Amino acid sequence: MKTLLQLTVVIAMVGLTACADSSDSKGSNTATGDGNGKTGTFTGVEWESIPTEFNPRMESVELNLSDIQKVDMNLFGFSSDVQVQESSALPQDRMVVQLYTVSKDAKTSLNGLETQVNEKTLLLRKSGSHQCSLKTQNRKLTFVKGACYVRVVLTIPFQTGLAVYNRGQLIEKRTSAQ
Repeated sequence: MKTLLQLTVVIAMVGLTACADSSDSKGSNTATGDGNGKTGTFTGVEWESIPTEFNPRMESVELNLSDIQKVDMNLFGFSSDVQVQESSALPQDRMVVQLYTVSKDAKTSLNGLETQVNEKTLLLRKSGSHQCSLKTQNRKLTFVKGACYVRVVLTIPFQTGLAVYNRGQLIEKRTSAQ
């Protein structure tokens, strides 16, 4: 029964997140990445409007949060469009990570997520060789070369007191119930 509840939560989060957008930016943005954390700004792509030729893919990964106080991400230099949302339906020891990716003429895949626990920190990483180039206009994806993240959504339990970092920068600090 617990597994069914967790699956229901994941499905609901996927549906809600697919309709959400993290930015209201307009105009043309370009981002490139070399796998070493060097990227430009890329925000607000309309997920629903991505052409199939860019192979849009959403992967959902459920992770254990037992004794975790901090999440530290480094996903090939991905530096924008990270969303953290809370859910009262998730058990206090679980987290769901949704990875939204696109690819065209890619020499590598962004499937999967490497996780490691270091003391009370959950590390989320990808390793290997990676290149990505994206262009948007009016929040629509117009060009993709390589494999690229366009959005990462972390769904955490309500009032966990979890700090979330992306490439060493604090992006979200949730306080626990007093």
